[in-house]
Amino acid sequence: MAGASGYVLKAIRGNELLAAVRDVAARKSLLARTDYGRVATSMRALPFLALARHVVDDGRVLLRLPGNCGYHRACAGGVVAYGADNLGSARPGAGLWSVQVVGECSAYEPTAAELDRFV
Repeated sequence: MAGASGYVLKAIRGNELLAAVRDVAARKSLLARTDYGRVATSMRALPFLALARHVVDDGRVLLRLPGNCGYHRACAGGVVAYGADNLGSARPGAGLWSVQVVGECSAYEPTAAELDRFV
């Protein structure tokens, strides 16, 4: 996903807009705490979920999908949902969280530095 977008109503109050901006920043911060999540979109008119690796880079969520299944082609040019959580990795007593982002997905050729972050 080259970037994720959030939408707010234009009749929103200033303090509500500030809260929405902080919410987006908090989601990206949580995503940076885990390496994998699930992407949801459709392929050949059928919905699918696929495991994906992600990095948060300059406000964008970059996804790396297995190339052998064609998932990357199904996602490019469409709207996808991406979710990640710490439900399976949280330590006892740690807070649980789950994040979902929705946005238009586009094909992207990562730089060498971005590829290194996927390792």
